[in-house]
Amino acid sequence: MNYYETSRSSYADVLDIYSSATMFAYMSLEATELGLGTTPMLGIVKSDFEKMLLADKLIQPGQRVNMALAIGYEDEENERNKTHTRIRMPKEKQFTIL
Repeated sequence: MNYYETSRSSYADVLDIYSSATMFAYMSLEATELGLGTTPMLGIVKSDFEKMLLADKLIQPGQRVNMALAIGYEDEENERNKTHTRIRMPKEKQFTIL
């Protein structure tokens, strides 16, 4: 699909990132409801990642990656997961309902 005619503008790039971030938020929420964990994949070399996805036919030529998100179950047998606990700020400290 080509949403932005034949040339891409910087505005189109920003819209792609906003759309990806919105989808990440919804996918993370849905994964949590299903008992899955999520984490953004930071520090990847985008060009190498895209080459790998192309080689595995997971994306088509001309498609690009804006962001990557890992979704899955924790390995309960992993020693790190036995001692590691999530530390989250209580919702009462995050926001106030008016």
